[in-house]
Amino acid sequence: MSNTISVCMIAKNEEENIARIIKCAKEFADEIIVVDTGSQDRTPEIAKELGAKVYFFEWCDNFAAARNESLKYATGDWILWLDADDFIDDHNIQKFKELKKNLPAKKNECYFFLIESKIAEGDEANWYWFQLRMFPNFPDMRFEGRIHEQIIFAAERRNLKQVYTQIKINHLGYSDPKKIEQKMMRNLKLLEQEEKEKPNEFYIKRYIAFSLAKLGKLKEAHEKINEAIKLVPKKAINWRFDLWMFKAEIEKVMGKFDDVLQSLEEAEKIRPDEGVINLVKSEIHYLKNDYEKALEELEKVRKKGFLIGIIPIAPESVKRRYLALKAKSLYKQGNYVEAKKYFIELKNVSPQYFLWDPTIDEFVDCMFKLGNYKDAYEILKEFEDRVPKYQLSNLALLAERIGKVEEAEKYYRKAYENDRENTDVIFNYANFMFSLGRYKESLELFSEYLKKVEVVPPNEIHILSALSSCANIVLKNGDLLSSVKMLETACEISGIVVFAEDIPDLSTAWIKISEKFSGDVIKLISLENALLTLKYTPDKDSAKAENVRYEIQRKISSISTKENIQNSITFH
Repeated sequence: MSNTISVCMIAKNEEENIARIIKCAKEFADEIIVVDTGSQDRTPEIAKELGAKVYFFEWCDNFAAARNESLKYATGDWILWLDADDFIDDHNIQKFKELKKNLPAKKNECYFFLIESKIAEGDEANWYWFQLRMFPNFPDMRFEGRIHEQIIFAAERRNLKQVYTQIKINHLGYSDPKKIEQKMMRNLKLLEQEEKEKPNEFYIKRYIAFSLAKLGKLKEAHEKINEAIKLVPKKAINWRFDLWMFKAEIEKVMGKFDDVLQSLEEAEKIRPDEGVINLVKSEIHYLKNDYEKALEELEKVRKKGFLIGIIPIAPESVKRRYLALKAKSLYKQGNYVEAKKYFIELKNVSPQYFLWDPTIDEFVDCMFKLGNYKDAYEILKEFEDRVPKYQLSNLALLAERIGKVEEAEKYYRKAYENDRENTDVIFNYANFMFSLGRYKESLELFSEYLKKVEVVPPNEIHILSALSSCANIVLKNGDLLSSVKMLETACEISGIVVFAEDIPDLSTAWIKISEKFSGDVIKLISLENALLTLKYTPDKDSAKAENVRYEIQRKISSISTKENIQNSITFH
């Protein structure tokens, strides 16, 4: 006995998509039914031209009613419902043909297919989930729900065996981000109307919570998901898992991290082998600055993996979240060698995710700490048109570190021109010009930096460095008075107290400023300032000046890298 399949669709203004899915369905279906709900384009005409049976249904804000209208006309043994913006490739069409040959005569099964969809909001990953799409043609197999219509409840009442296949349907309906808010508002209106009619249906409350969350109404969404959890039957395992996971996601966005962990514990009771639970746990521990626990949960993710079920999941998204968390947790722990491996793997898997702030910032800092300038330079150069503009300054610094001076100047200038308000960019550019001996330009840039930078503790060292470099330039130009003003500012910012009664005391102040720095280059610049200042010592203070000079030279000799820089120091 042959099995016949009726493909049933509802459509409205789908002239761009309808032909594609009808041509796919004709390869294995015995009839194709299209119920048009009010098209103002050529959707019904195209469907008819391709051999579909077309009927019309006045839209009544009820997707289940429209779906059921299409089922009413089906004459096949089995019904496969499709959307106008679905697509089935040749490989999966062949699988449909094989399935059709083996459908049970008792018609005691229903079939879930793997759905692949591109969900919007800037996500580069494909999402996957299983959805009940095919079932026997019985009069009581009807959809329920004004929106997010369900056939599963009818299948459960009939005790149909639920079969999960590896047949894939591509769904294109979620790829336009401009339409999402409009759809959510429409859905919410329909769901709230249905909730009044069916106040005790958990799945209606679940989808209301989803719409509210998408619209940014998190408090209301959280209240509604709690209502759904109280109503969901204990035997509805998939739904219970979905509700606890969705509750955890809402709580994560709300910053209720302890509540998230409690919700995840409930989800884990239902599916202890689901690695996605541990991935979210890891994210929460990371946000709580507990990097050790974050890594422990990631190890569980690696061992468990993840399952594709009725809840949409993006395998590539899960992988990149895993890699990002691994890299960032290791980075926070100071394990830069291991962190680098995962940053690089993340770059290869998902350049978009790698380039998001602050991941790219942490990667660059990690590479600087490792002294791996060449690899960092090549990676940033690869993405120079996509990285945040301020990263061009780091690209310049890396070019400088590997001896590409012309490249460095190009990127410093580009970074500066792109963002003249970024004080870090200005500071780096000024330092570069100083290193080239282009003191006039350097002085102008350092002066601009000092005017714009906020005087707060995190900026203290950079400010002291800028003041030291500016003083060095003006001292070399014979301007002692300006250098003294800069020294006064540096002492005030750093909390250094010096009672300067003479020139050697000013020189001593520069020695104290040098002690604030960890970098040898800027230490030596400050010590050079001390030496340059001593040039102005009157004869009466020469003995005191010699003692200070001895101290300066002793400090210079203690700097391990002095051989690399000593030529720039002027001894008197």
